[in-house]
Amino acid sequence: MSSDEYGFPPAPPSVRPRAYRPAEVDAYLARLTDEYALARARVEALEAEAARLGAEAEALRETVAGLAPADYA
Repeated sequence: MSSDEYGFPPAPPSVRPRAYRPAEVDAYLARLTDEYALARARVEALEAEAARLGAEAEALRETVAGLAPADYA
């Protein structure tokens, strides 16, 4: 149905509809949700890797602390 069927003049081009398309919003939110889930998984993987590397660094510090002083003679 168009506005001229009821005798209304057409809206000027500067007037935009104020509604949204629920399907488009739902699709956009679904994409954002997927991106967030991927980013969250990446953060968790990086946090685990950082913890592993921190433990490895601590173990290496303890190993170095237990070494005899360097003798360059």
